Amino acid sequence: DYNIRTFSDVEEIKRIMRERPQKLSLNEFYLAAQECEPGTDEFAEVFETAVRMFPNDPVANLNAANIALSKNDLDAACTYLAKAGNSPEAIHARGVLNLLEGNLDEAGKLLEQAKAAGVKGAAANLDELRKKEADNQLFDSFE
Repeated sequence: DYNIRTFSDVEEIKRIMRERPQKLSLNEFYLAAQECEPGTDEFAEVFETAVRMFPNDPVANLNAANIALSKNDLDAACTYLAKAGNSPEAIHARGVLNLLEGNLDEAGKLLEQAKAAGVKGAAANLDELRKKEADNQLFDSFE
């Protein structure tokens, strides 16, 4: 028999994350992330550490991909999204990646799928896609 200690105190989890992250479960990383302000370096550190400890977990990869997208690190986002599974949220993130890379046709397909699956934010990203397409048409008309 083994006794595996679980951690529930967020400050202790954060300390262990910095010192010996391999002792934490994925759920404990999520507990720590809930106490961080989204968009902060601390928030990013939690998910980047989680994906290092659980490199094949789709949710950890999706969270790391979203952080990479927010930093405009498209190469890292692409790497993480390759292991993020096919949830509606992962499809949405792939749509955003394609939008940022300028692959507008593929972005449109993926964002439409995500919107149909009820992903919040997909409609707003489709609006951004339409604006980009309109801008491209305007600039193409000057040729």
